[in-house]
Amino acid sequence: MSKNKIKIIASLLSVSVIIGIIIFTVLFDSPESELTTVVSPTTNNTQYSLTGTIHIGGLFPLTGGLSNLGEDTRAGANLAVIDFNEYLKKLESDWELDMITEDSGTSPTIAFEKITSLKAKNINLVLGPASSAEVSYVKGYADSNNMLIISYASSATSLSIPNDNLYRLAPDTTQQGNAIANIIYSEGITTLIPIWRGDIWGDGLHDSIFSEFTRIGGTVDEGIRYFPDTTMFPIETSFLAQRVQHHVDSIDAEKIGVLIIGFQEYVQIIFSALQYDILDDVRWFGSPGITETSQIVNDPTLKEFSERTQFTAVQFGASYSSEYDEVKNRIELEIGRSASIYAFTAYDSVWIFGLTMLETQSDDVSIVKAKIPEIAENYIGVIGSTKLNNAGDLDTANYDIVGIKNDQWFLAGTYNVTSGIISKTG
Repeated sequence: MSKNKIKIIASLLSVSVIIGIIIFTVLFDSPESELTTVVSPTTNNTQYSLTGTIHIGGLFPLTGGLSNLGEDTRAGANLAVIDFNEYLKKLESDWELDMITEDSGTSPTIAFEKITSLKAKNINLVLGPASSAEVSYVKGYADSNNMLIISYASSATSLSIPNDNLYRLAPDTTQQGNAIANIIYSEGITTLIPIWRGDIWGDGLHDSIFSEFTRIGGTVDEGIRYFPDTTMFPIETSFLAQRVQHHVDSIDAEKIGVLIIGFQEYVQIIFSALQYDILDDVRWFGSPGITETSQIVNDPTLKEFSERTQFTAVQFGASYSSEYDEVKNRIELEIGRSASIYAFTAYDSVWIFGLTMLETQSDDVSIVKAKIPEIAENYIGVIGSTKLNNAGDLDTANYDIVGIKNDQWFLAGTYNVTSGIISKTG
């Protein structure tokens, strides 16, 4: 039986509320799973005390354009609730954590309906929603109705606002755009043609990539912007083929790249692109939100296109460890396939909520909101550091470069944000 440690090292708070470091070993149902949790949050808090079942909300895109992430993130969050409650049992706490799950449909309006429904149930701490468009739509309601959100996937820089009621366990699109631009440029691509989802996330990521790619010497074509509710792409791919041909007429095809910034609709974009021979003469790249999706490896036509175009996607990565592997194996046993990075940010988000309530002995929004940055800075999650910046977003992260080989996604390399070094692994 292996011993895998999730180090939740919270050398937190003032000395007046810390009475010791407690180490517990929690055994799980799986015979291969043993989890050691290290934390220092037992408190002498006499003003507050949690008892009974404490509810948080969970908004997951189980349908719609991010449904590929919905199953992952729900599984990660559910597993975290189980693990955290096992930890509470070892502490002999008088309370347990429960999560009320809702499908946001990857839709801002549905997400709004669901968050108001949670509020009606007096649930004020909410995990999700996933997309920046959804978060943007519900954020005002959360701010004005004393609700607190931790989004496990939203990244639009325009939502990076200090002191609001939103925390995000993902780096913002400025950081992501810089990484994506440098990775693509390192592949010998000097001309980039984007086709992107026209919403708060897609526009922001496009602008960040444009800025960095041109700064380092590349050229970004005007590209094609599509509406988020677009389901078929004959016009968009026809124009894309024209733009690719325009550049192929003047430079080598190997220096031209197509970048999809989108969600699950990328499948229909590729199917439509198959009509144009010129479009598989150049490299194709994908943004976060596309990685680890099953459609592209399960469909023979998509897989063949991906192999011909050396399809490569970029996502921010975890600090791989035995703890990460432990949680990864358990999540993938549940969903029956590879899990995206957001399954692990959802997992860590639940623990941050839980540890904050444990430390403060309160589920009051103002108290939890004030303490989360301190908890997150000292918590070592399955993704690694969860330190937040001044706007409440994940402070920094390195990036994974992933491709498709042997009918599955594989890690092709990593990008270190601090050093700018790209290391190839596959």
